[in-house]
Amino acid sequence: MRRFVLKLGDSEIRLTPGTWRIGRDPACEIRLTDESVSRRHATLRVSDFEVELSDQGSRNGVRVNGERAYGRNRIDVGDRVQVGTYDLELAEQGTASMAQSVTRPLPKVPRGGNESLALLSRREREVFERLARGETQRAVADALGLSVKTVETYRARIRDKLGLHSRADLVAFALESGILRPGST
Repeated sequence: MRRFVLKLGDSEIRLTPGTWRIGRDPACEIRLTDESVSRRHATLRVSDFEVELSDQGSRNGVRVNGERAYGRNRIDVGDRVQVGTYDLELAEQGTASMAQSVTRPLPKVPRGGNESLALLSRREREVFERLARGETQRAVADALGLSVKTVETYRARIRDKLGLHSRADLVAFALESGILRPGST
C-alpha cells in the first residue's frame, strides 16, 4: 500500500484514498483561490496503489508535466500538475525527501496559514474552529446537527489536510492562523 502526498509550495496535503476535488468552490477538498482556477477544476481519485487525475471541464485546463491532460490520466510520483497558476507535485509519503516534513508537528505554511485554511471546506472549517475552542466532539455534533462519527471524520480530514497530529497541534495552528486569539473562548 502506498501513501501519496500532494506538494503545493511549502505545504503538503496527505492524500487518503477517495475522491479529492480541486477548485475554488468551498466544497472542494483542495481549495485554490486564484481566479485562474475554475470552481470545480479537476478531480483526483486516490487508491492504495495509484492516483488518477480528471479535468472537470475547466476553463484553463490541466497540465501534467507541461502537457495538456484530457479525460482520465494516471499520474505517478514526481509528476507535476499545473492547475491554473498553481504547480502541484505528486510525491510518496515516507520517501527520503519527505522524512523531515512528515515528522514536524505543524505543516510548513506561511504565517497566518491562510493558504492551508483554504484547503478546508466550509463545514471542515466550522468543525476546526469549534474543536480549537475546546468543544468536545459531542458538543460540536449537537451544535451542527451532525453525528459524533461524522465529526470524527471531519476531524480526521482536517488533521490530514493540515498535517496536524494532536489537539494541541490543532490549537497551536488555530492561534498561529488567527482563528483563535490568546485568552478567547
